[in-house]
Amino acid sequence: MNSNLLDRLKALPSVDEVSIEPSDNGVCYFTYLKSGWEWSEQKGFGTETLKEAYSLAKQAKQINS
Repeated sequence: MNSNLLDRLKALPSVDEVSIEPSDNGVCYFTYLKSGWEWSEQKGFGTETLKEAYSLAKQAKQINS
């Protein structure tokens, strides 16, 4: 696992928490967004790669809540 990318993901202003869970394909990265943020109308998402999690979290937008 790329701990530098994980640290960068956790440091994004939109990210509240990242949970790394075992899956059939190795691990799944569940990214939970802070209150007032969403990605594709979702408050969180799961991805198979850390790179994808980082990319999606960077696309998160602040919303009026």
